[in-house]
Amino acid sequence: MLPLALSLPGAVDEVPDWIQIIEVRYDLGGAQTIDLLKRYADRRTIFTVRLSSEGGRWAEDEGRLELYLEAIRAGAWAVDVEIGSRIFGDVLRAARREGVKVIASYHNVEATPHLDDLVAVAQKGYALGADMVKVVTMAGEIGDNVTLLSLPSALGRPAISFAMGQRGVISRVFCPFFGSPFTYAAASAPTAPGQLHYKHVILMWRLFGLLGPPGTVEEYRALIDSVDYSIISLLEQRLGLCRELGELKRGLGLPVEDQRREMEVLRRAGRFEHIYRWVVEMCRGEQRHGRV
Repeated sequence: MLPLALSLPGAVDEVPDWIQIIEVRYDLGGAQTIDLLKRYADRRTIFTVRLSSEGGRWAEDEGRLELYLEAIRAGAWAVDVEIGSRIFGDVLRAARREGVKVIASYHNVEATPHLDDLVAVAQKGYALGADMVKVVTMAGEIGDNVTLLSLPSALGRPAISFAMGQRGVISRVFCPFFGSPFTYAAASAPTAPGQLHYKHVILMWRLFGLLGPPGTVEEYRALIDSVDYSIISLLEQRLGLCRELGELKRGLGLPVEDQRREMEVLRRAGRFEHIYRWVVEMCRGEQRHGRV
C-alpha cells in the first residue's frame, strides 16, 4: 500500500482503487462527508472537522463532537482531532468503543517551532492515548523541512510530520521515507497550503527511485497518468510565463515574435517537433493577447 492519503474537500468523480487511505474533511465538504465515509467503506477513511485556529474552516468546538460521533458510527477508520481541543477526550473514548483509530494533531499555521518543542507536542499526543500523532507547521524557510523530517527520529516512534506552504513541499513529498506513516495529497484542488496533486507526488517518488518499477497494468497506467498530469501542469506554467514575457516585451517596446527563438525551440524538440509547433503557436498567442 502506498504511504499516501488522498485528501477530499468533497465528492470527486473517482478515487483510484490503489489509493487505500482517504481523508474527508467536514469543515470543507459538509454533510456529504458522511456519505463519502460510507461510499469508501472498503478503504481506510480519516474523518476530521478542522478548527480555523489550526488551518480549517470550523470556528470553534461547538457542534463538533456530534459530527465526530456520527463519523465513528458511519464506519470511519480513524478520526483526526486536535491535541488542544476540549473534546479530544470524548472523541477518544467514543472511538475506542467502536475500534476506531485516533490521530492527535497539531497544526501551526504561522511558523515552525524548534524541534524540541515539536517533540514535546507529539509526546503529549501519544500520552493522551492517540494511535497516531500528526504534527504540521508552516515553513518559513527551506530548513524547516529538515526539522519536520527529523521529528519521528527525535521522537523515537512514527509521526505524521511535514511542513505546509510552498517552502514545505519537500517534507510533504518525502516524509513517508523519514518515519511518517503517510503523507497527504490532493485529489483535485489542494485542501492545505503547499499540498500537491497525488499524481505529482507519485511521479516524484518514481523519479527519486523511492518506489519500485511498475509491475502490473494498473501500476503502469497510474504512472502514465502521473506523467500526463505533470506534462499538462508544465504546459500551463509555460503559457503563464509566455504571457508574462509578452507583457515585459510590450513594456520594453520589443516585438512579440522572435522567429529565431522559435526555431531554436523547435530544433530542441527533436521528434516532438510537430507537438511543439502547436505549443509555440499557443505561446505566441499568449504573448500577443493573453490567455487563448
